[in-house]
Amino acid sequence: VLIVDADERLTPALVAEIRRTLDSPADGIDGYWIDRRNHYLGHPIRRCGWSPDGVLRLFRRDQSRYQDRWVHAEVDLEPSRTRRLREPMLHYTTWTIDQYIEKLNRYGTWGALNFRDESRSPGVAAMFLAAPVRFIYLYVFRLGFLDGIPGFQVCMFAAFYSFLKKAKLWEMRHAVPQPGAESGSAGTSPEAGRRAA
Repeated sequence: VLIVDADERLTPALVAEIRRTLDSPADGIDGYWIDRRNHYLGHPIRRCGWSPDGVLRLFRRDQSRYQDRWVHAEVDLEPSRTRRLREPMLHYTTWTIDQYIEKLNRYGTWGALNFRDESRSPGVAAMFLAAPVRFIYLYVFRLGFLDGIPGFQVCMFAAFYSFLKKAKLWEMRHAVPQPGAESGSAGTSPEAGRRAA
């Protein structure tokens, strides 16, 4: 099977390579990694921790299973049973900042649920340091500054996302039930609200 997200595009060269691969499958290989060329607001992002960005998307479904995670689940396959295709796919992460903030909020919730399921605690120091450390790492050490203003925004949003996951985990553990805004009745916990949704 080939998994393609709605914001990803296959190039003609990648399609041709996939067809050649399926016509002559390699012995002992059950999955293929495909690199992504990421874009933000239409601008290619070549650094910022977004490259290289390989995803295991072409695989034998009877030999593979996705990990049991809320978000960023990968296909479980032994590395020796995988190869990497040469041609990349195109990945358009977002077309507007409003859309991207909605995506970060949704992924932040799922990331916090991953933390919860891994029994991680929402440390205060981690919340304080998550955003600045992440920004410095991506913008300076991963050369995000070379991607101009789009790179600066990507690094800022990545820093905020790193904080957001930890803040949402803290919410799950420590938020106090409050009266409903309209009904005056006691509200439910954030976790109960998510389960109901």
